[in-house]
Amino acid sequence: MNTNPRVSIIVPVYNVEQHIERCARSLFEQTFKELQFIFVNDCTPDNSIIILKKVYEEYPGRIGQVTIINHEINKGVAVARNTGLDRANGEYFLQIDSDDWVEKTMIEELYQKAKENDSDIVWSDYYVDFPDKSCNSILRKQNVPEEATLCIIKILSGSLHAGLWNKLIKRNLCISNNIHFPDEVNMCEDLVFVILYLLQTEKITYIQKAFYHYVQNSDSITIARTRQSFESEFKVVKILEKSIPEAIYGKYLMMYKARIKRNMFISGIFKNDEYLNYFPESTRYIFKDINKMDKTAIWFSLKKRFLIARVVLFFGRLYSKLKLSVR
Repeated sequence: MNTNPRVSIIVPVYNVEQHIERCARSLFEQTFKELQFIFVNDCTPDNSIIILKKVYEEYPGRIGQVTIINHEINKGVAVARNTGLDRANGEYFLQIDSDDWVEKTMIEELYQKAKENDSDIVWSDYYVDFPDKSCNSILRKQNVPEEATLCIIKILSGSLHAGLWNKLIKRNLCISNNIHFPDEVNMCEDLVFVILYLLQTEKITYIQKAFYHYVQNSDSITIARTRQSFESEFKVVKILEKSIPEAIYGKYLMMYKARIKRNMFISGIFKNDEYLNYFPESTRYIFKDINKMDKTAIWFSLKKRFLIARVVLFFGRLYSKLKLSVR
């Protein structure tokens, strides 16, 4: 057991037997040595943990750095992240998703910048990968402001990603401010955590380089939308309404609500009245940054002309698919 790691890496594990080997190897092969690896088995029903154990046995220099924590029942990703954070000993920590992978120098370069600047958070760019090779990796530049307030504004307005996996975070700042992941919020739990953390942050360092490969798996919770995932976002809104100053962020929280409302209609999961009754105060922002076909469909939906709205949405999606296939 490594009792004095510089960086703790926390990895929730659930139903990722097809991906965990690649993720684990990319972590164990980091050029940085003073690490703590915490894998939280959230009662996974597959062979993820068996595969993980076989992989780390191939890295004898890492075995003493690895801890596997087993939940007796499935508790969700937010609780799994908290479990890992409670066990972390590192000066800094990083939360990694077990279906993604990272470049070998990620921790070394992030930690070096953290120490050079006495950073509360070190933020980097990332890649979006497509496992079916339908297109090449896409570089997502973050253009992170140095001021925490501006970061929060950009997150709420949708122009800055709130995922934790491209952010090295100072652990003591979380402890001293009792920052943790909200229980039973398994969609956008990282957005809540990052915003609450940024409210306490003084020093932000941005590295204009990508290390993290965010893989767009079709079974990922961030892609496969369900009523439960939307309900998590509703809880996120309530937490933010209580936690962030309305005078500074009220407008931008409205933008966030508008994106949720828009996605509610597009998903087709909710009844028409449910969709209309959620966040009516955000409607003035609902057309921001969307394509013409979606804008038209949403306009008809707000006029309660739902059949026309669905037809427009259908043909808009069909046109987009045909356009991609021609390319």
